[in-house]
Amino acid sequence: MWKRAIKFEMGKSMQNEKQTTVMLIHYYFPPRGGAAVQRIVKFCKYLQQFNCRVIVMTSGVDYDIQDLDLLESIPPDTKVFTTYPPGQTKAMEGQFGRRNMIIDAFLAWVPSALKKAREIIAEYDIDVLLTTSPPHSQHIIGMRLKKETGLPWVADFRDPWTSDLRFMRYKKGWRSIIDRYVEKRILKRADIVIATTKSATESFRQKAPASCDQTKFKCIVNGYDPDDYNQIKHSSNSEVMTFAYVGSAGPLISDPSFFFRGLKIAIDRESDLREKVRVQFIGGLDPQNRALIRELGLKDVIVFLGFFPHQKAIQSIVDSDVLLLFELPVGTNNEPTRVIPSKVFEYIGANRPIMAMVVEGDTADLLKGYKLARVIEPNNLNDISDAVIDYFRQFQEGTLGRVTFSPPAEFSRKEQVRHLSEILHGLHR
Repeated sequence: MWKRAIKFEMGKSMQNEKQTTVMLIHYYFPPRGGAAVQRIVKFCKYLQQFNCRVIVMTSGVDYDIQDLDLLESIPPDTKVFTTYPPGQTKAMEGQFGRRNMIIDAFLAWVPSALKKAREIIAEYDIDVLLTTSPPHSQHIIGMRLKKETGLPWVADFRDPWTSDLRFMRYKKGWRSIIDRYVEKRILKRADIVIATTKSATESFRQKAPASCDQTKFKCIVNGYDPDDYNQIKHSSNSEVMTFAYVGSAGPLISDPSFFFRGLKIAIDRESDLREKVRVQFIGGLDPQNRALIRELGLKDVIVFLGFFPHQKAIQSIVDSDVLLLFELPVGTNNEPTRVIPSKVFEYIGANRPIMAMVVEGDTADLLKGYKLARVIEPNNLNDISDAVIDYFRQFQEGTLGRVTFSPPAEFSRKEQVRHLSEILHGLHR
C-alpha cells in the first residue's frame, strides 16, 4: 500500500540544516485522496523550494479513498511519521462528528498524536509547528505542544469552525459551548492563524480575544497547481455536451438539487437536450439527491462516475464542456459558508466555462471579480434553465470553448506556499 520512496518512520535523528524545519500535523496524508489532503500535499511539494524542511506527522490509517499518485508530489526526502503502523488501523471518515460530537470524532486521536509528536520534537530540531483543519481537534495538538515546548505554532483553518453553520447548527447546548470555548483558546494561543477566505479570516479575528495581535490573522486561499495540467490534452465528444461536477455533493456540502430542477425545466423546453447532454458527477452524492434524480426522470442524463484520483479528476475537468459549482446559504439569515471550495481553483486552472450556482459571499465575489464564471442565484430555476440552454446552443454552434484568459498567477499553489514560507521563516527563532 505504501508505495513510493517516502520514508514512513518511527524515529531517527537528522543533521541540523540552515533552514526552517516545520512539523506539519494532519490526521490525513497520502495515500489518502480527496479534498482533505490537497492543500497539505502542495505545502509539502513547494515549501522545500523556499528553504523549509517539512516533517509530517500523520495517523498512518487505512483509507477508503486512496490516491497513490499524490505520493509523487511529495519530495522523496520528506520524513513522514505515523502514530499507527501504516495501513493497519481503519480511518475515521465522514462529517457526522462535526455535527454531533464535542469538537469532532478525531478528538480520540489527540493523545497518540501528542505522544508521537513529543518523540519527534525530542529527536529533531523543529523550528515551527503547523496544524491544519478540519478536523479542528488537531489544533489542540498544536496548542498543547506550544505550551510544553515554547515552539511557535501556526493554526491553518481550511474551513471555518463555529461560524460554519453547515455543521454548528446541529450542535446545541453544552456541545456548542465547548466548541466555542476551545476555538477561542486556540485563536488566542496560536502565533499565526490562517484561513482560506477573507470573510473567514475576519470571522476568526472577531472571535479571538480583544488582546490578540490583530496582525496574526492571515488569509492564504486555496489554488491550482499549473504542474497538474502540463501533461493533459483536451479531448471531447463533439456529439454530446458534457457538464461536470467534481467532488462530494449533498445538503451539507454542495447541494445540486436546484440544478437538477432547473435542468428538468430546460429539457422540457428543449427536448434535444435529453439525447445530447450528459451531466457527470465525479465523487459522492447523497441518497436524497439520487432519489430526486429518479423522481425528475433524469437517470438517463446524469451519470455517476465515483471517486477519481486527483490527476484523473483534473483530466475530466479539462475534458468537460461546462463545469458546475453549487453553494447554498446556511443558517436562518441566509449566510454564505465562508468557504471557497478548492475545486473552484482547479476549475479556473483548466480554463473551462464555469456555471456557478452560488450565493453572495467569498466564492461569488471571487468569480465575479475576475469574470471567471456565469454566476446564478441558486434558487432561480429559470435562470439555471436558461443557462443550460444557452450553453447547449453555443455547443451546437461550435462557439463554446476554452475561456480566453490566463488563470491569475496569485492563485497558483506555489505562490501561496511562498507566502506561507515567509510566515514560517518569520517565526523561526
